[in-house]
Amino acid sequence: MTGDGSAPELALRVLQQLWLAGVRDVVLAPGSRSAPFALALDAADRVGDLRLHVRVDERSAAFLALGLTTGSRRPVAVVTTSGTAVGNLLPAVMEAHHTGRRVVVVSADRPDRLRGTGANQTTEQAGIFGTFAPCHDITAGVSSSELGAIVSQACSRRGPTQLNVQLDGDLLPADADPATWWRRPDTPETLPDPADHANSAPAQFAGGTGPGSHANSATVQSAGGTGPGSHANSAPAQSAGGTGPGSHANSATVQSAAGTGPGSHANSATVQSAGGTGPGSHANSAPAQSAAGAGPGSHANSAPAQSAAGAGSGSHANSAPAQLAGSGAGNVEPSVSVRTDGEVLPLGPRTVVVAGDDAGPAARLLAQAADWPLVAEPTSGARVGRQALRTGRLLLTTDLRAEVERVVVVGHPTLSRPVTSLISDPAVEVLAVRGRDGVATDPGRVARVLDVVPRVDGADDPAWFELWRDADARLCGLIDAGLAAPQGDPARAPGGDGLAPLAVAATVAAAVAADTTLVVGSSNPVRDLDVMATPWPPHEHRFVVGNRGLAGIDGMVSTAVGVALGRPRAARSIAYLGDLTFLHDTNGLLMGPGEPRADLTFVVLSDDGGAIFSTLEQGDRRYASAFERVFSTPHGTDLAALCAAHHTAYERVDDLDRLTAAIAESPSGTRVLEVPVSRADRRAEAAWLRDLAQQVRPPHASRH
Repeated sequence: MTGDGSAPELALRVLQQLWLAGVRDVVLAPGSRSAPFALALDAADRVGDLRLHVRVDERSAAFLALGLTTGSRRPVAVVTTSGTAVGNLLPAVMEAHHTGRRVVVVSADRPDRLRGTGANQTTEQAGIFGTFAPCHDITAGVSSSELGAIVSQACSRRGPTQLNVQLDGDLLPADADPATWWRRPDTPETLPDPADHANSAPAQFAGGTGPGSHANSATVQSAGGTGPGSHANSAPAQSAGGTGPGSHANSATVQSAAGTGPGSHANSATVQSAGGTGPGSHANSAPAQSAAGAGPGSHANSAPAQSAAGAGSGSHANSAPAQLAGSGAGNVEPSVSVRTDGEVLPLGPRTVVVAGDDAGPAARLLAQAADWPLVAEPTSGARVGRQALRTGRLLLTTDLRAEVERVVVVGHPTLSRPVTSLISDPAVEVLAVRGRDGVATDPGRVARVLDVVPRVDGADDPAWFELWRDADARLCGLIDAGLAAPQGDPARAPGGDGLAPLAVAATVAAAVAADTTLVVGSSNPVRDLDVMATPWPPHEHRFVVGNRGLAGIDGMVSTAVGVALGRPRAARSIAYLGDLTFLHDTNGLLMGPGEPRADLTFVVLSDDGGAIFSTLEQGDRRYASAFERVFSTPHGTDLAALCAAHHTAYERVDDLDRLTAAIAESPSGTRVLEVPVSRADRRAEAAWLRDLAQQVRPPHASRH
């Protein structure tokens, strides 16, 4: 241990280790117990070592951190005080868990001796996030080497981690000179070249998880811990003394070989000792699969085996770089990383590639090499190039669907029932590739799970793709003609004289030029884009993202601000949200005058409620008496007044030409473009799209 063990010294040590591990952005939600962190962060920000973002709402602060790590591809820390402040981070932590984003929660806490005593703002907050984030309960007694290993692991593993820091005694530094509140840590004289680590697997720590295990393992493991590929996050912590089944490995309890009791706090990292995982392990830690994928009877999400070569077959193409000794300069995920060692698929079966959220370029490259149709969601990172279909989800409601014999699923597809039905069909050969969180999307539990996107040795029969491309072109033509048709034309899309939501989506999609960032909200905006966004040209560095891990609407304003701040060199940053999504996180606009501000345009599709429900079963007129109140939830909020209260630029936009021009402008700071639309015809619009799809019935594909 270094220093005097005081609260300010412990806070400084934690922040220094975060800096060494590559953290450069820290979000702070101020409070009393976190005062040592606040002062050190302010000092580090003043000298340019860290960029500090202060927010008064912990929930928004956590989503800001989520956006920052998404945009910058670096680990980002969010610091809170004790008590309910920590609980407010849960939604963002859940999203980070399901998307593998590196959010490090630094929760200031009262000392362990006050737990259970009724002391003010003292609760059992260590391990509060349960299975969503491993917890390390830290005191001033932690050694420098152990603290370094804990923080290094937290910053290089996939998903969020909680560092619960017990601060005891005086919280403020004795010296009031800000120059003494922060010290940049010493770094070794020789640092490896970050380029040498661009595609490497997460760093392996002494006694830590093996190279083939998932980056979201929850614990520091001693020798003989869980085997390669097992999910420590879902396995019970076990000591040689034996805790009972169901104990969570990510609790704040340290269990040594002697076996401390389940409720005791040993003030250190959670450690899993010899004995491995025991009863109660999650189903996702089923027997390891071979290099060719899980066998016919194995669980769809069984853990990958560790290869003899060292880095296990479970290492992901986008896994975090190995931790550099010293400055952490290499702890940035590569923007594009494609593995080339996947299994080779035989040609012949009529195959569709489905690219869900965060699929990345590998899905496009596979479809391109094989000449297969690509159904790529807007946030997949693969909706580019010749193979991508604009109306793929609608074409899956036509006769083409019955012709599909094999589907390769990359990323996390969640937007449409036709896609979910396809990838859940036991009559179709389904191959699902693990995402960055270690889970393969397999809702029907029918897939053979792969750790790497497969390859082909050549192109397939071009007739198969031509059927899809022809149908896609004809359906796009019908949709666009219907949106442009005048009132009274029988081909016109449903709706009155106002702007059509689909036309708004097309305008937003067209504005996503090269080097543009687009953050898309859940609900209708992302689904409208899924029909209207023409696949973009490749190699132009667009960045289209959304919170699709759990597909919630919360925290999207803060997420968008964070993504934009994390990509300051983008040519333009746009966020496309519905009005309820925008209102759900208006505290994301609440920031002090000295805070870093993004040049960001919010396009708010404003229909005074939740229109997506009208397209679902509850939108049937049989439920009309209750629908408006309990599903549509009209709010009548004056967005202009709300923006004025937050000193945010606002404009109401009522025509597409002005929308195009407004998005093309280069704002200084954040602004909101409210685009009013009606939700009255959303159900009819969905039926119209389905009917149009049936008009492009292709001839049956000839058998190979």
